Amino acid sequence: MSSTIGNLANLKEGEVALPKFIVKSDEGLLADLSRLDSSTSFALFSERVFSSGSCFSDLDYARFLELLYDYPPAKIAAAANALKVEGKSPLIRFAADIVAFDPERRALYKAARIADSVAEYVFEPVVQARTLVQPSSGEGENSGSAAAGQEKETVSEPASLTFDEFVAEMWSQGVRYGIDAAAVRGAIDSDTFGSVVVARQLEPVPGKDAEIQEQMEGLHRDDAPKELANGRIDLKQFKNHFPQVAKGARLLKKIPRTLGVPGCMLDGTPIEPPLPKDLDLATLSGLGTQLAHGGEGSSS
Repeated sequence: MSSTIGNLANLKEGEVALPKFIVKSDEGLLADLSRLDSSTSFALFSERVFSSGSCFSDLDYARFLELLYDYPPAKIAAAANALKVEGKSPLIRFAADIVAFDPERRALYKAARIADSVAEYVFEPVVQARTLVQPSSGEGENSGSAAAGQEKETVSEPASLTFDEFVAEMWSQGVRYGIDAAAVRGAIDSDTFGSVVVARQLEPVPGKDAEIQEQMEGLHRDDAPKELANGRIDLKQFKNHFPQVAKGARLLKKIPRTLGVPGCMLDGTPIEPPLPKDLDLATLSGLGTQLAHGGEGSSS
């Protein structure tokens, strides 16, 4: 199938011009992190490809999703710099080419069922119409016509879906994240008949609330009988009736909260996790205590 990549100076209908951050080479299509300003720009480029009636061929779906969602500006700069320090290229290959998605081929695909954060697709045998031109059985008719002696016949032939086209079709249906590439490829290759979950949204990972860790024993009153050195119990004494703290002793340490990891809906909308609770040691500290800030966090 021929490429639909065109030249911006002479762009024809159905062709796609490559933005500055996409490189076409013998290896295929590569995204240049040193020239890509954000995943938003890559998403706009992808939308332009799919809406023009094209699709990516030999798509690396994992890389495709990475470029779509994992590169806010700050992360791109850090990733590109890390590759530069390691002496590696900032180019990420995600596909082989951009090719036409024939309307007759598109007709082979049906609507997915999207519910409960998953998308299901019913795979079934598909057929594609093809026009055959055969010699006419009649003689001497329309001998002056270019089509003389020919008859056209439309036949239906077995066909098969492809993963690259499936991704393009799901994009047009609003499924722009979470396609299970292995499940889809497996269903296509094995001629599966029936409903298959083809995409799932990514649930957010909750963070962890800030907490306080005690840094010394004996902070709490304990009126249990005292255990003597010889192992006997003295019922007239308590284990720690009046807690005593030496000057300068570390009492408590704050463990900072840990932010969660966002998820992603099937349409690409991020799902933010709940913000973990925080605490302030200053509001918990009383007279005679001192706050110290170090590499291990705040302590008092």
